[in-house]
Amino acid sequence: MPRLAERAIGPKAVTVLLPVASLENHGVLPLGADLFIAECVSSRLEARVGGRRGLSIAPVVPYSTAVEHVDAGFTVSVSPPVFIEYLLDVLRSLSRMARSVIVAVFHGGAYSVSFIAARMARQELKRFPIVVYNFWDTVARVLATRYDVKSYPVHADPVEASVLLACGHTLGVEERPTGEVLEEIRARSARLRQKLLPPWIGLDDEGSMYPSEPVPASKELGEVILRESVEDLAALVERLTGPA
Repeated sequence: MPRLAERAIGPKAVTVLLPVASLENHGVLPLGADLFIAECVSSRLEARVGGRRGLSIAPVVPYSTAVEHVDAGFTVSVSPPVFIEYLLDVLRSLSRMARSVIVAVFHGGAYSVSFIAARMARQELKRFPIVVYNFWDTVARVLATRYDVKSYPVHADPVEASVLLACGHTLGVEERPTGEVLEEIRARSARLRQKLLPPWIGLDDEGSMYPSEPVPASKELGEVILRESVEDLAALVERLTGPA
């Protein structure tokens, strides 16, 4: 099954994956970090399950709600009401092209609005299955269960840099041994958990969410996170499509 943009008209796809990302300030890391991660996970998922389950991957939605980073500049943010209506229209359209949709959110600030849009679409479209997946929930689970790191706001930090490195992006990234990177992550987690209360905005952290120096990263850590994310999404695809 080709990607959605490569298909001609014909039978409905069994499942469409709709990745949602953002273009926002990541300091020395790419503005499109979330977008690059979305593309990376989508490609790996395609290789993992592909057409065997009738999966068709839609183009990444590049702009979403990023109000938490607007004051830091170099951020494209769509107001929450507008984005909800936009995503609702997209889901209405996809319901005529597929039998189910997975909205895969790769920008944390867009999760709540994506969830609301999906719930509204489900209410309107009744039995049309829509599932919302949050990449950053997978990240938090991996950090907690594998590395004993408590959840904290991940943005332009060694975790995100590690995922970017594993995806082949090196701008603003400084590769270091995994142990060193994990120590950096634990220190950051302890500091931010004491300092930030939800709902946080980036400048609450006095700018360290927008680093000016290369960010430590571990390709090994990034690969672990990517594998877990792909497996989580593959499990959702299987639930929606049934046995291969």
